[in-house]
Amino acid sequence: MPNSPHTVANISASSRELARTLGISRGLVQECYAQLRAEGYLVTRGGSATRVAAGAAPAR
Repeated sequence: MPNSPHTVANISASSRELARTLGISRGLVQECYAQLRAEGYLVTRGGSATRVAAGAAPAR
């Protein structure tokens, strides 16, 4: 996603918006977010933006 505003440092898009931007289903985005949360990379709060977890390593 080199030309996308949705990067690891900026995951403020809703799953619907991100799916539209990437041309994929919203369900797939939600599955990916769930996997990343389960692995400790993302944190979410109901009604709030998804954020990168404090201890997540930067991309190489």
